[in-house]
Amino acid sequence: MELCRSLAHEGRAVIAVMHDIQLAAAYCDEIALMNEGRIVAYGEPRSVITGERLSSVYQWPIGISTVPDGQLIVIPQRSRAACSTSTRHEEGTQ
Repeated sequence: MELCRSLAHEGRAVIAVMHDIQLAAAYCDEIALMNEGRIVAYGEPRSVITGERLSSVYQWPIGISTVPDGQLIVIPQRSRAACSTSTRHEEGTQ
């Protein structure tokens, strides 16, 4: 990821597909968050990676925090109880 960041700072285009939101938040200048093959949000990590948006996409309650240097931290909750009814899967399906 450091190499990719270095290439991007040289003005080169870098496209990466990843499922690690934490890694994407740390290294990407822009993120396209997708759900079922469609772009749900696009832009800078701080505007795309929100607890509400990730909870909706992953259908599980997710919190977002920041560390002192400003880096985003993605925190999946232990219980689905905090997830709204509109984002829950039916029991037994996923």
